[in-house]
Amino acid sequence: MRDLSLLARQAASQHGLLSGIQLSDGLSSPRAAESLLKQGLVARRGRGVYSLVGAPPSWEADLMAACLSSSRLVVASHRAALRLWGLRSVDDEIEVSIRYPANLTSKNFVVHRIRDLTQHDFTYIEGVPVTTLARTLCDAGLLFPDHELERIAEHALAKEIVTVDELWRFRRRVGRRGRNGVGPLERVLESLPPGLATADSGPEIRFAKLCRDAGLPSAVWQHPVVACGRRYEIDFAYPEQRLAIGYDEFDEHTRPTKFADYRQRQNDLQQCGWTVIRFTWQDPRDRPSETASRIRAFLLL
Repeated sequence: MRDLSLLARQAASQHGLLSGIQLSDGLSSPRAAESLLKQGLVARRGRGVYSLVGAPPSWEADLMAACLSSSRLVVASHRAALRLWGLRSVDDEIEVSIRYPANLTSKNFVVHRIRDLTQHDFTYIEGVPVTTLARTLCDAGLLFPDHELERIAEHALAKEIVTVDELWRFRRRVGRRGRNGVGPLERVLESLPPGLATADSGPEIRFAKLCRDAGLPSAVWQHPVVACGRRYEIDFAYPEQRLAIGYDEFDEHTRPTKFADYRQRQNDLQQCGWTVIRFTWQDPRDRPSETASRIRAFLLL
């Protein structure tokens, strides 16, 4: 059946599900939907939601069903959004948001009615509409204490799926409207080390916080230097002391050529008078005092 083939392709991008509108729009006649139901090729999944035969059950499918249950914009949010973004794995709640004053009720999932939800505040992850990470972190400020929100935000920055600038821009936009959750997000942003907007990864964030908390001078991030005729960027540098600090991120898929590049850079820098010390990405997290002491010793402080 041609209609079913087209619907199957659409459902494949939505965890095997279709909204009632999608189902009727994809069929040649109103009676075709009833025919598919009678044949067992389509089943009712919930209010206004249908699943194609063979669609496997999953948490993502349950979340997708919630998002398809209204003709209005419904997006995964709050704890569900954090899980989709890969920032929490312990939450099984199905939480969605809909723009106020539209309403949606269900005993199967939690609905948040958001006044300032716009088309710019959501994206798609694995076919599921979900709040942007900036909005998700703002929403998380209503759910978790500051220390947990800080951990989640640092994780997001470490994964390079959001920047500090993006978070500040969102805070400024929604803060003018007195939105709940802005206060905790702002406190977390203000607790981050100065200049963090230029950080490239989680280890840089952790090293910057380590230096601040240990009273060490601020290092220069991604410091450009020419050594032995080759251009490099030092992860953290103290140019006056010619101290270069690098970090190693364990990756079982690291190419031998990348390992060789690291050694070439270290040799070139040392030949040009730089002292090079390296840490693992776990060091500032698991051994902050020891890491700070080593840096302080090389700085002769």
